[in-house]
Amino acid sequence: MQPAFLALLAIALFAQGARARAPFYWSAEPGTQLAGDYLSLADTDYGDQTGRTGGQRSALRGQYAPGDDSPWLFGAGHEYDALDIETVAESEPQTNGDHHTLHAFGQWRATVATGTLRLTLAPAVSVSSNGLKNPEELDRETAQLWGAAVYYRQRGAITWVAGAAHDYRFGQGGIYPVAGLQWRSEQSIVSLVYPDLLLGRDIGNGWSLQLTTSPDGNEWLAYDRDMQQRDSFRREAWQSDLRLLYAFQSGLQFGMSAGFHWNQEWRYRQEDGAIARPDSEDGTFFGLHVGWYSQ
Repeated sequence: MQPAFLALLAIALFAQGARARAPFYWSAEPGTQLAGDYLSLADTDYGDQTGRTGGQRSALRGQYAPGDDSPWLFGAGHEYDALDIETVAESEPQTNGDHHTLHAFGQWRATVATGTLRLTLAPAVSVSSNGLKNPEELDRETAQLWGAAVYYRQRGAITWVAGAAHDYRFGQGGIYPVAGLQWRSEQSIVSLVYPDLLLGRDIGNGWSLQLTTSPDGNEWLAYDRDMQQRDSFRREAWQSDLRLLYAFQSGLQFGMSAGFHWNQEWRYRQEDGAIARPDSEDGTFFGLHVGWYSQ
């Protein structure tokens, strides 16, 4: 729970398009929201031809703003990855590929100097499905702590962004910089904030297009079928996609996307105890999105 388009662009990103493993601190603007995503992941062969991985991903997330004048924002989300892992190795992976990430977050905003500081903290649990079905087996090794401190300063049409975040979007827990700039006009959005890219255009009558690139990694604690052994299951990848979106005046929104994953690498333990570290070829995906957002 599982990774920016920040500040002025946060609502647009959170509210539109089928995202995968979005950084929680994108939800940086007030507003009560509820959204769901579904991604169909095409099978991709391992580079050494020892197997392949595909599957589906679904996510549900929401946030609550106590009021326009409140400095607080709260939210929660759940992501489910149902991976189909096929291998020609003599020993199978100890996990069946069903992984969950759950998180809750709280965010506090304050005016500092001539800009805005946002501090976000989110406890998360990222674990295989059999671990989730046996909560008595969960301990602090299954927990993740996400956090971010980001400062925004607007100068004309440009917002400068600087800060740092900690999460698992690169496949392992770590701190990384969040820095860059954003520009927007009445119809266009450009966000160049490491480690994410967004190019967006309103094409009229409620329709818009978005092109995005972002890291798409995560780490789960995966148990074997007998709940006797456990080890980390890691995914490192990047994602690029193109989305077509439609927004109703009521706040209801729909979207669909097509894209591909690249630089995919995996790390998991096999049933015989050996560690496998295959890399995958680039793979395509298709996504659907639905959401409701208060005005």
